[in-house]
Amino acid sequence: MSHYLVISDEGDAFLVEPTDDSYNDVRSMVEGLIERVSLQVPSRIDCWVNESGLLRDDLAVNWLASQIVTEATQAQYLLKGTAVFTGVGFDEENGQYMISLEPDTIEELASGYLTGEGDAVVNSLLKQLGYGITVKECCDRILSRRERSRGELV
Repeated sequence: MSHYLVISDEGDAFLVEPTDDSYNDVRSMVEGLIERVSLQVPSRIDCWVNESGLLRDDLAVNWLASQIVTEATQAQYLLKGTAVFTGVGFDEENGQYMISLEPDTIEELASGYLTGEGDAVVNSLLKQLGYGITVKECCDRILSRRERSRGELV
């Protein structure tokens, strides 16, 4: 089954089940209007972030997503907030341009970043944090973790 790969600004990774409304899925997860960064490696992938993320004080730098995007584009990126990775293409069945990623693409994109080595470790990590969760569950987990982290800093 295909999913979105979501990386929060806390460094958590989630595989999120898409709905029939990918635009609003992505808007919900990045908490606002969306901006696209196009990656060409390992295959055609888009990274979606909050359009105003760099201006918002309530979002932290997403170091992991920034590193993935920087290495894939060979351009320096600093991303804030949640990053959602989707496939590129047009799904005629539902008229969507943001399509979910196949498991092998997610493993290729995530390996070396989320784990260090091997697909088994990637799958293990993603299962611990959130494998095949809904968009709402993803949003709830991200907000809850962010609130806990901010509470620990005070």
